[in-house]
Amino acid sequence: MAAANTYPMTYASRITSGSAALDLDRVPVYERPETTVARPERQTGTKVKTVVRTAENTQGVSLFAIVGMAAAAVMLVFVLLAYVRLAEVAAETTALQSQITTLQAEETKLRVAYEQAFNLSEIESYATKTLGMVYPTESQIIHLNGGLRDKAVILEENASDPGEVGGFYRFLRSLAEYFK
Repeated sequence: MAAANTYPMTYASRITSGSAALDLDRVPVYERPETTVARPERQTGTKVKTVVRTAENTQGVSLFAIVGMAAAAVMLVFVLLAYVRLAEVAAETTALQSQITTLQAEETKLRVAYEQAFNLSEIESYATKTLGMVYPTESQIIHLNGGLRDKAVILEENASDPGEVGGFYRFLRSLAEYFK
């Protein structure tokens, strides 16, 4: 084999842009000498020995595989039960949605009946004609005027703002008052 590679590998003497490949035209091709290999002849009349496996030669199933199969079976049962429960919940949801639709229609009817029951002109005519009510005269009307100012405070947009820190403290105080 050492004689086959007598020529050193050299790079191409021609300049090729972007190529640093070996010049394969200058490298000799190795030719393998032909050799023949004698094949052994098949023996005729030889008995083939067959081996019968007994219980000793068979492989057993590992405990880990049995536990894994049992766990997979338990998980499949749980998945099946979950699908059954899902179907039950879907049926309940459908029943409740139809009940909601029925109740909404009934609510609409009751609102219309409620609005029709309180007709102000009918109430006024009933009060004046049947119950004998009358409108008050000017001498019966008393106006109250308190000398105190209102306690409501109206904030102006130009009011001085204590800044973001003051707003944060007001927010915390309002939360504390809410949860008391």
